[in-house]
Amino acid sequence: LSVIQQEVSKILDLRNFFIALYDKDKDRLSLPYFVDEKDHYESFPDEKSLTSYVIRKKQMLLLRKDDIQNLIKTGEVDPIGTMCKVWLGVPLRSEGEIIGAFVVQSYEDEHAFDKNDIKVLEFIADQIGIMIERKSTEEKLKLAKDAAEESDKLKTSFLTNMSHEIRTPMNAIIGFSNLLLKPELSQRKKSEYVAIIRNNSGALLKIIDDIIDTARIEVGEIRIEEENVRLNGIMDEIYTAMTEVKKKEGKQDIELILKKGEENEDFEVKTDPYRINQILSNLISNSIKFVDEVYIEYGYRIEEDDLLFYVEDTGIGIPQHKQELVFEPFRQAEESYTRKYGGTGLGLTICKSLLQMFGGEIWLESEEGKGTTFYFNIPYKKSDKFAADEQES
Repeated sequence: LSVIQQEVSKILDLRNFFIALYDKDKDRLSLPYFVDEKDHYESFPDEKSLTSYVIRKKQMLLLRKDDIQNLIKTGEVDPIGTMCKVWLGVPLRSEGEIIGAFVVQSYEDEHAFDKNDIKVLEFIADQIGIMIERKSTEEKLKLAKDAAEESDKLKTSFLTNMSHEIRTPMNAIIGFSNLLLKPELSQRKKSEYVAIIRNNSGALLKIIDDIIDTARIEVGEIRIEEENVRLNGIMDEIYTAMTEVKKKEGKQDIELILKKGEENEDFEVKTDPYRINQILSNLISNSIKFVDEVYIEYGYRIEEDDLLFYVEDTGIGIPQHKQELVFEPFRQAEESYTRKYGGTGLGLTICKSLLQMFGGEIWLESEEGKGTTFYFNIPYKKSDKFAADEQES
């Protein structure tokens, strides 16, 4: 741009000019290039500036001081900065859309610019638009390249981890199955080896289920199947299952606490019991993995039109800058956690995808070293029975 300024200054007065780019999200005009004898801005509100007027009208604008004052009087524009004697702005275009404006002005000479200068300014604006378009394309390509490289890295890490995760239970299953063939083996040892094989078979099945669920979600094969269910019954089933998981993980000292939002054991809702069980079990299993002492609490409550579930633990916590990563596929808060604690790094991704199908969300609150609370909500749909009872009453 400095080169353009030097060359064009030979035929136009470019002592005061700027380039404005429109940010739709913030509804502001940013000023990446601003040269001015009187004022200095990095941005200003888009709503009623002269520059925004050019962008809205989608055409060039040549104004003398009196023209600008008339626009201010009628309320079409607001005064911004030092009043100039002549102002000329042309739209900037990129990929067929107006993205901003190129503006020149003079504080001394009202005849510094006229209609003959418009073509020159439009040509400059076109060149700037091409430059912006090229830069934008380069940045998009770089982002795509970085994303592809990161994806490849994560997939490689995932496959390496999967190899380890699958081999560990498989080796145990094969090894202890071979030991069972020994004729001199005592009944006590046989029972012990069978229990080891059963536990490792369950771990292997969980890994395979995660991989299959991820693939099915990606191709849209999984659906939410709603039915009338006793919600407290589901919560009790999860408590029983997670108590067994605690035992298998050697975490019996951790207190598992269940808080029900409704005391009525017959409280019914319309939802998918399998997927609710899957999401809560996944979150609680994660907590068991990362908690060594104190407690894990889970439960639900009704909040207006939503059922809000939570799983709170006193585990290792998640660093602030890693909290969004845990919902990405193949990721955990720290890649080293995968090796230390095990896991596919797919569980929370599956939870998030399932909740999107419910029309709900999942989020977390965590403090490193103190613990984590996961929350998720789904629409509160009363069962047919409860809805009918309410109508009768």
